[in-house]
Amino acid sequence: MVVIKLSYDKIRCGRCGDPERIYGLPCVTCGAPAGPSEVNQQVQRRKRLGAKLRSALTADSQVVPEPEPLYALVSTFRQRIGDEFDQFLNGLAQASSMAEPFSDESVLVPAVRRIAETRAKLRSIDGRRPLLVQLEILRRLNHQTEGICKSYLAALEASSPIEAQRHAEKAQSEIDQLTDGLAVFNRTRSAADALEGEGDLGGTLERLFEALRELYPGLKMTELDTLGRARFSEITGVEAVLGTGTATLGAELAAAVHLDPKRFRRVLGLVAGLMHDNQEAFAAVVSDEHVRRDVRGATTLALEAYAQLALLIPSAPTEEAAFRQIIKLYKNLFEDVMAPLVAVMLLTTGTATKPYGKLISEDAADIARRALAADRLKYTLAGVQPGYRNAESHGGNSYHLEGGEAVFELRAFGTRVAIDVVVDDCFALVESLLALQVAINNEISLLGYDDHQPDDLGYFQPSKQQLVEFLLRDQHIVADGVDLSLEVWTLRLREQPAPLLAIAGGLDGQAPDAVRRFVVENVVSGLRQVLEIDRAALQEMLSIDEGERAWRSIVALAGCQLDGRPLLDGGTLRCAVAAVGIEALIGNRLDRIPRLRRVRELAARSGDGEAAGLLVAAIRGLRDDRALEVARRPEWQAWLKRDGLTLP
Repeated sequence: MVVIKLSYDKIRCGRCGDPERIYGLPCVTCGAPAGPSEVNQQVQRRKRLGAKLRSALTADSQVVPEPEPLYALVSTFRQRIGDEFDQFLNGLAQASSMAEPFSDESVLVPAVRRIAETRAKLRSIDGRRPLLVQLEILRRLNHQTEGICKSYLAALEASSPIEAQRHAEKAQSEIDQLTDGLAVFNRTRSAADALEGEGDLGGTLERLFEALRELYPGLKMTELDTLGRARFSEITGVEAVLGTGTATLGAELAAAVHLDPKRFRRVLGLVAGLMHDNQEAFAAVVSDEHVRRDVRGATTLALEAYAQLALLIPSAPTEEAAFRQIIKLYKNLFEDVMAPLVAVMLLTTGTATKPYGKLISEDAADIARRALAADRLKYTLAGVQPGYRNAESHGGNSYHLEGGEAVFELRAFGTRVAIDVVVDDCFALVESLLALQVAINNEISLLGYDDHQPDDLGYFQPSKQQLVEFLLRDQHIVADGVDLSLEVWTLRLREQPAPLLAIAGGLDGQAPDAVRRFVVENVVSGLRQVLEIDRAALQEMLSIDEGERAWRSIVALAGCQLDGRPLLDGGTLRCAVAAVGIEALIGNRLDRIPRLRRVRELAARSGDGEAAGLLVAAIRGLRDDRALEVARRPEWQAWLKRDGLTLP
């Protein structure tokens, strides 16, 4: 912890004798005023230093172009802001410990100048996608660092310790805010790293969930749709159907990392509102199965295009091959995603009246122009530049990179555009299309259709193996292996504490109907245990009310084997006999006879004739109205054990 000491010249009070009266201030003990000529030299020295530091902090700095590309600069600025903050605090501590405190400005002026230089550099950079969010956070962090500096300068210049303490407390509150801001940036950067990480599209889903975990710490896969549906309704005021939540959260992730999240939410709310206000027209448009087919195709293409764009972010500004791939993706988005989604909105709002089949046959650029010319739709689109699409349609010779610009050489689009602008336009279009897609899909689902949802989300479609691994990770379970065969799902774990049965219960909803057994192999302290679980028994247990704990346990134990031996055997079986027998007899429950018969069969099968005979006596006692008499037999209490029916 950095310690900063402020000293004050002091004299003895002439009225009350207090030896600690601060020079230049009234006595805190008796209120005697300071003399008219008193000047506290230490305070004046700090005020002179504070004025110089304040001037250096607020001065406009000359911006020297950075040699690194912007993508690399983002991480550099994050490190720089942290270093500048530390340098300033250490400088204060060093200056306060001098023989003549705060007499040498050389340890502090360079620190505040660096903060001012960073401010100037961050201001000079155009905030564009896909780094817009990160730059905004960095600017906010720099501004917070400035605020901390000003609060500490106010403390330096304070005439009294009480005033200095008040400013120092304000500075500490601002430090806490800066710490929180740095954590937000780190999470955003980590999420971006996950999405942009090395690899191919085959790892898209794993990268997506890694990014979600970075941005939403503690989030479980099973909570995705619930959280996302709440977000959709919060943004739009419209009911969200099952599945919309996951789509919303994925789109918000993209917006929070690579897009403009505020604009994304505004467009999502605007589109949902337009469809809500024109429900009959929208219903008429999407009643055409060709419309729903095109929406289905657009959904998959939009997701895959974003995944590919994220992988290209680190290299697109400098590598021509990566830039050309971005232009190809832009063309696909423009023609195959933007055109059908915008056509739906044109017809919904009455901006276009011709049948969908004729409208979609128009050039995609004309469809976009119609929307941009309509007051109600123009804000829904951004990043629309038909020239990029046309350049790609004319082949690779129609554009090239030159310095930091893309040079387009078409007759109707002969111009130079900064590479950062082209990339920003591409991500702005993605931003618009994700909002359109999520809102349109949800509204179609509300009408009762399901054929607009893709059967296969391509690289975003989780395999059963991935789903199981994600669910295990939700429970902080790391599996050595997962084997999902046709009829048996096997998990190989290490040092996993009980209950293991709960793990299988969590996977039941993901398993196909053909799966008959779950097997959990667990190695604890070098010893291997194998728990086999009959799925039918597991499902029956899950269907029983949780209030019936004993019967739930009996049903589950009856369907389990540990290392090849039945778990409902011996003392555990007799405990089950006692549990069902006592409940039935004490309550005179004739409706429990089927349960008594079932446990009797288990006892007979295991060779425990005494237990089977006791249950026969219980059944007869219930039928002959002798339940309390049978309940007095000593075996019931002798066999009943606390925790005797513990699940594995």
